[in-house]
Amino acid sequence: MSLTLDDLLADSIDSQLISYSFESREIRFQLFNARLGTLFTIEARTDTVYGRSVPSDDRALCRMVVGDVARALSVRDGVFQAPSDPAAAREQTLRGLHLAHGRRPEDARWMITLVGDYILLCFLVRDLSEIRWTTE
Repeated sequence: MSLTLDDLLADSIDSQLISYSFESREIRFQLFNARLGTLFTIEARTDTVYGRSVPSDDRALCRMVVGDVARALSVRDGVFQAPSDPAAAREQTLRGLHLAHGRRPEDARWMITLVGDYILLCFLVRDLSEIRWTTE
């Protein structure tokens, strides 16, 4: 039975981010779920990534979340816009949405975030079908 994206998202809860790399417009990261005894290797085409150093303790525990950028940001002149209200702009930055400011919706429709106590990694993808994964 193949794992769907919804299954992957559900199984990623309480996973540990092991590592990630970003090169040649491709993000690759590994999540280990001790409860399931499963290592997920996930790859996606992207040109926009925000990441922090991978903690070696419980702060690396996270879950993978998919967000629809078009629902969260307004579009003006064909690109996602930052809000004029400073408090709203700060909130978007805390959620990683600032990565999409100035981008066209057709180029950055979805944001994938690994979040635990704080955002460990987030990146934009054009289409969810560009996300690939394997399990071990």
